[in-house]
Amino acid sequence: GLACLGPVTRGGCGALCVKAAMPCTGCFGPLDEVIDYGGKAVSYFASIVDYTDEEEIEKVLGKILDPMGIFYRYSLPASRLRGKITVAEK
Repeated sequence: GLACLGPVTRGGCGALCVKAAMPCTGCFGPLDEVIDYGGKAVSYFASIVDYTDEEEIEKVLGKILDPMGIFYRYSLPASRLRGKITVAEK
């Protein structure tokens, strides 16, 4: 599947992505009072993963191929992340 950021995104675009059968990418920005959009998106996805086994959770969330690119596509410069972002070796 494809990650949809609609639940953590401000409305106003007319849901153009969704109407074109694409997931919402969050182009209208975060909901009011959200300080770190990517962090809120991560929290949203973690809240809908309905597993208790850590390996199963990692397997499901591991399917998100580019979490930084997805969750911070439009908001990285304003995020709470500071400094260089590195990818952990597996």
